[in-house]
Amino acid sequence: MADPPDEARELSLLNKVELRIALADTESKLQALLKTYLSPVLLKLASPHAAVRSKVIAMCQHVNTRIKSQPIQLPVEALLKQFKDPEVGGKHPLIRNFDLMYIQQGIGRMEGKDRLALLPVIVSGISATPEQHQSQVFNILLEILPHYVPPPRGTTEDTALLKYFSFDTSPQDAEFLHNWFIKLMLLNSQTVQSSGQQTCRGLTPAEYSFLTLGGKKETWNPSGCTAGEKLKTAKIAVLKFISTGAWTDEKRYLPTLLASANSINEDSKVVELADEIFKRSAPGVPLDGGADSGVGKRLINSLYQYLFLGEEEEGRGIPPVRWTLRRRIITILAKSKRAVSGEQFGRKVPLVLDLILGRSIADTIVDWADPGLSGKLKKETFLYINWFSRMTDESTIETYGPGIVERMRYFIAEEDNRVLGGSDTAFILSGGFKGAEDLRGLAFEAMGLICRRLFKTLIYEPELAILKFMFSTLRDQNTTAGVRKSVEEALSSLLVGFSSSGMEHNEKVEDAMAELLVEEVEDEVRTHGYGQARKGGLTYVATRFANRGLGFANVKGKWICLLAIGTSSGSTGGRNELVEEGHRGLDPYWYKMLNPKSQIVADEDKMDVGVKLKKDRYSLPDFGELIEYITSSHPRLSGAHGNTDILHNIPPAIYANAVDYCRKILIIQAISSSPKLMEEFTSDSQSFTTKLDNAFTTDAIVREQVAELISSYVHSSSLQHSALASFFTMAIDGMLLDIPNCAEAWVDLCELAPQDFVANWAGQPERVDPLLMMILDEAFSTSGAGRNRDLEKRNLLVKALGSVLTHSACDANLHEVMERLMNMSKEGGYKSYTAITAIGYILGRLALRNRLEDALGKESVGKNVDVILKSVLSPASPDKIVIEAGLQALGEISVFGVLTVEHLQTAEGFLDKLKMLASKLNMEKAITGLGCFSLLYSGDKEEDQKVLDDIEETLYAFHENKQLELSFAVGEALSVLAAGWSSKPLARRYLDIRGAIPPAKVVEKRKDGKLLKKVLSKILDEFAKSTKPSLRRGVCVWLLSLVEGCGCMEEMSSRLQNAQAAFRGFLMDREEFVQETASRGLTLVYEKGDKDMKDELVRSLIASFTGDTKAQTLAGQVSADTQLFEPGALQTGTSDHGSISTYKDIMSLASEVGDPSLIYRFMSLARHNSLWASRASFGRYGLGTILSSSSTSVDGYLTENPKLYPKLYRYRFDPHPNVRKSMNDIWSALVKDSQCILDKFFADILQDLLKSILDREWRVREASCAALADLIQGKEISKYATYLEKIWGAAFKVMDDIKESVRVAALTLCRVLASIMVRIVDVDSGASQKDADMVLANLMPFLLGIQGLEAQAKEVQLFALDTLMKLIKNAGKTLKRYIPDLIEKLLGLLSTLEPQALNYLHLNASKYNLTEEKIDAARLSGVRSSPMMDAIERCLDLVDELTMAILVPRLTYTIRKAVGMPSKVGCSRVMVTLVVRHSFLTKPHADELLKAVMGVILDRNDAVSTSWAVAAGYLCRLCGQHKILALVDLAKEFWLEHEEERARTLSGEIVHDLSRHAADKFNSLSSAILPFIFMAKHDISSTAVASIFKNVWDENTGGSGAIKLHLSEIVTLAQENLGSNRWAVKQAAAITLADVCTSLGKDITRDQADVIYPAIVSAVEGKSWDGKEKVLEGYVELVGSVQNILDGKRNAEAKRIVIREAKRNNKVYQAQALKSLGKFAGYMEEVDFFNEVQEIVSIALGEGDEEEQGDKMDIDDKGGGAVRSTKHTIYFHSLEALGQAFRPKFYKSEDNLGRMIWYITKPPSDLHLNYAGKVVQAEVMENLTSRLTNPPKNATVLKMWDFLVSLASDRGSEELRAKAVKGGVVNLARLAKGMGENGKDVKIKMKGDLAKMAGDERSPSLRVALEEAVKGL
Repeated sequence: MADPPDEARELSLLNKVELRIALADTESKLQALLKTYLSPVLLKLASPHAAVRSKVIAMCQHVNTRIKSQPIQLPVEALLKQFKDPEVGGKHPLIRNFDLMYIQQGIGRMEGKDRLALLPVIVSGISATPEQHQSQVFNILLEILPHYVPPPRGTTEDTALLKYFSFDTSPQDAEFLHNWFIKLMLLNSQTVQSSGQQTCRGLTPAEYSFLTLGGKKETWNPSGCTAGEKLKTAKIAVLKFISTGAWTDEKRYLPTLLASANSINEDSKVVELADEIFKRSAPGVPLDGGADSGVGKRLINSLYQYLFLGEEEEGRGIPPVRWTLRRRIITILAKSKRAVSGEQFGRKVPLVLDLILGRSIADTIVDWADPGLSGKLKKETFLYINWFSRMTDESTIETYGPGIVERMRYFIAEEDNRVLGGSDTAFILSGGFKGAEDLRGLAFEAMGLICRRLFKTLIYEPELAILKFMFSTLRDQNTTAGVRKSVEEALSSLLVGFSSSGMEHNEKVEDAMAELLVEEVEDEVRTHGYGQARKGGLTYVATRFANRGLGFANVKGKWICLLAIGTSSGSTGGRNELVEEGHRGLDPYWYKMLNPKSQIVADEDKMDVGVKLKKDRYSLPDFGELIEYITSSHPRLSGAHGNTDILHNIPPAIYANAVDYCRKILIIQAISSSPKLMEEFTSDSQSFTTKLDNAFTTDAIVREQVAELISSYVHSSSLQHSALASFFTMAIDGMLLDIPNCAEAWVDLCELAPQDFVANWAGQPERVDPLLMMILDEAFSTSGAGRNRDLEKRNLLVKALGSVLTHSACDANLHEVMERLMNMSKEGGYKSYTAITAIGYILGRLALRNRLEDALGKESVGKNVDVILKSVLSPASPDKIVIEAGLQALGEISVFGVLTVEHLQTAEGFLDKLKMLASKLNMEKAITGLGCFSLLYSGDKEEDQKVLDDIEETLYAFHENKQLELSFAVGEALSVLAAGWSSKPLARRYLDIRGAIPPAKVVEKRKDGKLLKKVLSKILDEFAKSTKPSLRRGVCVWLLSLVEGCGCMEEMSSRLQNAQAAFRGFLMDREEFVQETASRGLTLVYEKGDKDMKDELVRSLIASFTGDTKAQTLAGQVSADTQLFEPGALQTGTSDHGSISTYKDIMSLASEVGDPSLIYRFMSLARHNSLWASRASFGRYGLGTILSSSSTSVDGYLTENPKLYPKLYRYRFDPHPNVRKSMNDIWSALVKDSQCILDKFFADILQDLLKSILDREWRVREASCAALADLIQGKEISKYATYLEKIWGAAFKVMDDIKESVRVAALTLCRVLASIMVRIVDVDSGASQKDADMVLANLMPFLLGIQGLEAQAKEVQLFALDTLMKLIKNAGKTLKRYIPDLIEKLLGLLSTLEPQALNYLHLNASKYNLTEEKIDAARLSGVRSSPMMDAIERCLDLVDELTMAILVPRLTYTIRKAVGMPSKVGCSRVMVTLVVRHSFLTKPHADELLKAVMGVILDRNDAVSTSWAVAAGYLCRLCGQHKILALVDLAKEFWLEHEEERARTLSGEIVHDLSRHAADKFNSLSSAILPFIFMAKHDISSTAVASIFKNVWDENTGGSGAIKLHLSEIVTLAQENLGSNRWAVKQAAAITLADVCTSLGKDITRDQADVIYPAIVSAVEGKSWDGKEKVLEGYVELVGSVQNILDGKRNAEAKRIVIREAKRNNKVYQAQALKSLGKFAGYMEEVDFFNEVQEIVSIALGEGDEEEQGDKMDIDDKGGGAVRSTKHTIYFHSLEALGQAFRPKFYKSEDNLGRMIWYITKPPSDLHLNYAGKVVQAEVMENLTSRLTNPPKNATVLKMWDFLVSLASDRGSEELRAKAVKGGVVNLARLAKGMGENGKDVKIKMKGDLAKMAGDERSPSLRVALEEAVKGL
């Protein structure tokens, strides 16, 4: 160990140093001593001797005193190194403290550049600084950073900073600075108290103390500095520092985020700069994903830490950060999936909610000063929760989702109490109510999103708490419309949960939900009443829930649907969606559509009546349960319906719907055991509503099944029996109150129920009597109903009465009722109608029950029959209604044998009257009455046969009638006439009492079949062959009626083949009605025929269907009257033949024109029309059944011939609606498993469609397009991938079809194809990569080829483009290999598809008062906003290195070959996009791309050139220096060598864009670029060109410093171009040199002068030209600036040059040259050349002639006033030059002075000086008098005085007087003072004049000056 130093020696050394310091008497000496000795002296503080240490401290005190008031520099660098030396400062705290003290003092005294030298020293090892000194060192760093200017981003210097600051080897230093930079950004001027200590938000007291050096205010608010300015400067400096390459994006993230969101009371520059750096850095920080997942996790964790600062979780007692920062943090977290996923961050989500929602407005006055801030923060929070609910993983949301939902419920309740309760009036008045409403809406939306994902946990649970909460909000009257909408959307989003895959329904939950929904709906109904459902009402939402959350069998769900329908009934507003939703829930088909089988866990797929067994979702409601629930008590509905009586506790508004629905459920349960029937009545939207009713009315099988079900209910003792009784009661009670649907239901029940069950009702007077009263007293409403509806209602009531009254239990009332009816029949009108029909119905049903005479007696029967006959015969009853009643009653009494021939004896002419009513009045009932009346006659007698023949002929005659309804009436009548009770229509209409049999005497008639055989022979053998249209129509209907009604009889069976042939012929009829009827007839014949007949019929049908002319077709006979075309369809344009209609017309026309071939042409056309007409009839009335049966039977024709399917499939899409409907009917009947058939024959169908899509018939092409679109939807791509190109090709071909409808169909096909392709290539959404590759491989070459984008048809091009853009949007990386082709094609299409109108406008702009610039701007805007550009940019986003290598050559080719403006601009935008977004990939190819751009940059369109220039500027970011210099050389070439202004303008734009978009490269090459820019900005030939270059220069330089820096290059360039062939360049070069001379100023050095002087001399040589005066002026300025360094030779040269230029003959130039001459003379104070100047002036002023008088030049005088002529200018500048050249010290006489005075006072006679000119005279006189040191002669003085007095006395201009007084007058008065006695008279005169002028002067300042002059004399 070394010996300790000697104390005496150390003290001796210190004393010597102290003496030297004490003897230093100047600042410089003291500064030098301190630089040498301060650091070594401080080292002695480590001495072991106390005396030595004390001596050092004493010396430091002395030094402190000396330097306190003096700006002495301290050796900071040495002190800093000593401080950081671990062996010195590291071991000796005393040394470290003193070092730091002097460093802090010295740092503020240093120059900025000296401070910067310390920056790496400060930064290096800063983390190792002792803790007690870290704050001071950090503060020193902050003092230095404001002087730091970071290098341009991306440069080598920038990237080298990482090593420069040693962050690569000392990451702990970077981390230390990073942490404290974050704290600095949280520091602000608003302090708070924390644990009794001062701090600010986000900082602990210790951190605050660190940043403020112990809480010192002067740290950031020093005296003499604006408050907060130093902190702002420090933050800006730090932000600039961390934006350099020394820091990573991760390290920039938090400081910039905090600075951008936490700044307060600071300049916006902090926020703007921080925000800019943050936005630039944030994309590089992988919060989600990325190679380094740790970075994202660390940052997210930090964000949460700052969000929760000050909260209990952290437990550090830190004041929380500002709410603005919290809002920004939440916004960022709401965009990161990782931030809301996993246990680490998932647990933070509910804490965030508690943090934000737990705050009240009164928390912090400062933070909540903005009343909208709370709402904004909460809004962001809810958006964050929404993000969480959508993006988090399943386990996280399951863990934290329920708690979040509960917290939001609590928040909503609080908000409701605070805002809706009115507790915060100020908040509401301030506008916060709307914000609160929005927040509640967002809360509900978030709840909905979470609950949808946690459906089983939160929604589908027994308590239903969430649903109750939401429904209660909807029910609340105070809920606003906005919140209501949000709740409805939230509830709607929950509906998806019911259909989620694997969702198992819980009966307990379903029951609870049903009860909740019923309660909510009934409460709303009670509150708002029926017909008053609010828009957005609760009922609609509840109905939707019932339809999806409850099984179809749930009767409460059906009750809700009935309430929904009833709620809206009668509403004027008409909530159609509510009614529709209610109907959907009642219809099994729509229920299945709402709840697809694939998404429901269920047992079976069919509707099931087995209610006691386990039900699935689709089980039918049990009829008994439904009736029981509907008729049960509904107390919540009390009062909702006013005073209207309630029937069975059912509100009247839904009574009718309830009865109808119960009736349908009864019917469908009856047929549920038949799968075929169930499928038929639940297979489409019309099945349950329309088909079921029709089947019940017309289908005997259905009615029988319903009757059996009712019978089973009647004879059971279960719930069903009581339910049936209740339903009977509902129906009759509703009927008695005239409620719709009730009468129909009750009549149906009476018809089908067992008679003993009906007898129970008939035996109850309390039930029957009201019905009697209702009919007999007409106690029912007919108001508002139409005639038909009124009659229908009466018929139902009468039918109900007949069903009951004819029962034996009602015999007691029968006679009385009949008597009253007979009396009532006499009253006329509707009463007579009711009475007569009732009489007929009662008589008929008594006969049906075989109780007619037993119940009434023969006499009574006769009287009643007589009433009926008289109603038909009596002329006293002209009322048609009464006649109709009689005819209806006639049918009743005729078919049951009540009417006999004996009764007709008293009714003479009855048959004639009946025939008359039928034939003349066209009464349908009269026709059917004839058929029924015919049953009176057996035909055995001759008289009877005559009557029957008469009736038959009467019926045949009706074929002339055009009313179609009558044809069916005639057919039914013929059926009854021919077959009697063997006719099915008769039995169907009249046998309406179950178990009853008609009287035998009536049934036996017509059983022999003779009359039927006769009728068939007449129709088939005679009428069916007729060509008369009306007869064919009638025969077809009659034959159909006979086959349908009499098909079971032998006579009919034996003629089925004839009937088939007849129907086949009718299929070809022109009339659609006949076709429809024939098709139904064929179906009936087919059903009744044997196998041979069926096969033969199928063959004929298919032959006609496929157009097979070789096979037997549906042909008919053609006669002269056969109608082939509709009248008027084929106009001839002649008077003889207005149009062609019949075969006779064709023959006549052919004969007339002499062309027999016309017959065949027209017949071919007629056959074509007939063929399609026959096809239109195929599906009508069940013709498809024939084909269906043939295809399903084992030995059917179609089983062996399946080639029909491709044809049939295409015809399903035929343009003709009738054909289309028919083919669909056939397909539905023929194909039971459509999917199976399509799979089996897919290839056959596809090939057939591809063939027929190009058929010559337009309807075939159109149908093929539609069929093809339907065929491929939903199919795997592998099934038709090989056909894909053919499909697209065919589709594109027909897109250009001649017929519009075909084009539309083709477009639809293409859209389908496009959507399929887009879905297949969307690999990111789960599509197969293999399928995507396969599709693109087939599709892309096609779309990009001649059939796609290169197609001739514009429509094809556009659609191919649209398809490509969709593929680009969805295909993702799969599309990568096609990107080069795509981009090339799309760029070309930008021009091809540009509207031609723009090109026209561009060429004819002047015609429309437009400029090309405006049009180009519009075109540019179109390119920028074009979807094609978006698609191109999407493609570019997918590019990788390999693709880029292929793309660049294609791109350069496109750049060179692009023709249209849009394509060229598009190419330029591609360049920009590549550089901005894909710089890494583009950099290797940047030189090649720039070369291509340079080749086309000069375009004839200025907008294109500008775009290329921008692209070039961006490319320069990535190019090498040699290529950038080549671009600069090109710009120079444009400016130096091109005459056109657009080329020179482009030159400026190139360098401008280079400086803007590649600033780093521009700065690095500034020596090669700036000199050119400087010269070009002096282009006087074009102001526009010069302006561009000037802007570039101003933006990239800081004044004259750049000129000095690049002086040599600028001068060299200018000199080189002084000899340019282009005059404009030569001028610019000369003016450039002049500007250099002016800019160098007085600070010019000799070296600079040696560079510029020879050049400017060369520039000023030569003849004069416009602008040369600037060159001369610059030369003179240079000479004046270098006077001290010019030698005599150059002075002489300068004088020669200036005098030479002043002598130029160009008067305009000479005027300015004289001004420069004056300046030059002013600089040459020691040289006298007044005589030379006077000589030039005399010549200039004396040689003016008339020719020069017109040579004028406009310049502004000093006052900015009038325009001067050239001669005026010459005169003024001559005076100025003479004045500057006047040297009194060189003159011994006053000759020169006299000449001066003469020139001033005697201007040329032809000059008329205005005030501005006189001001110049005064100025020159002032200059002259100021130069005089001795007073001139008296005469000279007086001459000058008089002139000045004249000027000073001018009252017209105060400016003139001021110049004259303050200059010349005062100066002359001063000179006169020294004149002595010789000048006494002069002084007296002066005093007098001065006194007079002072008295007259109005200006106070001038008056004072004059008075002072008087005093001076």
